[in-house]
Amino acid sequence: MSIVTQLCFAQRILRDDSSNRPARLAKVELLDKSEFQCVYLHEIYDPGLDFRKKVYEILEVGTRYSKYENYGAYRLDSLINARIKAGEIITSGLHSEFFSQFRPTLEHLIKDMKGAKLTMYDQVFVDNFVYEEPVPAIAWSLQPDTQEVCGYVCHKAVAKFRGRTWTAWYSDIPLNNGPWKFGNLPGLILKVEDDRGEHSFEAVGFKRDKIDFGYKKRSYMKTTREKFNKALWEYKNHSWKMIEGTEYQPKNVDGSAVEIPKTKMFYNPIELE
Repeated sequence: MSIVTQLCFAQRILRDDSSNRPARLAKVELLDKSEFQCVYLHEIYDPGLDFRKKVYEILEVGTRYSKYENYGAYRLDSLINARIKAGEIITSGLHSEFFSQFRPTLEHLIKDMKGAKLTMYDQVFVDNFVYEEPVPAIAWSLQPDTQEVCGYVCHKAVAKFRGRTWTAWYSDIPLNNGPWKFGNLPGLILKVEDDRGEHSFEAVGFKRDKIDFGYKKRSYMKTTREKFNKALWEYKNHSWKMIEGTEYQPKNVDGSAVEIPKTKMFYNPIELE
């Protein structure tokens, strides 16, 4: 865990004076009810660090909206909601315990499938951001090849999208959707990977639970995709600049500032342009 991540996590814990106090949970603005969920394994390779990471993510599909988020965040919310329905009070200490177990990220993406609008919620250091854009109309070239993915025969499609060339494998499941921002194919995308071998998404399981979903009502700063991606790149590559000379910089016993390692965090953006 990086020093910045440790600091962010510490801030979440220290906001409450006592671990026995009720946790301050963000309210959720409900948008839709999901009846179909698909879990994906997202593999990311950072060539600068020569390191590969695996992250599980989940797509929830409703009648008008879909949501794509970190699976740890989904599991955390599901557990908390179940405990609350059972009459349990979620304390700050219990929430910190769950947070440490599931390690959720704030990033989540909402598609308004009828309005063809996409809304991305994400974070740079301790600041929350939101931006909107049209659902991408990715121009896929359909290919004759087939491949089995997660028990389904899938068809091949290739496209260039924001700096990368992608190969997708879409099923006969009649959903115009897929992992992250991908879609615009005749069926649900179960696998997609770029030609550099730096990002791949592959379905690993399905669920058919009726679950309400939406977005968490926080204080978000509105921005654009381009500005957000630039800010996130700067943070991941020069994270020490965010805390040098601020209250977040660790102190030695004598009160002097701890020197922060000037190291790059793990990061390889999906969008290169």
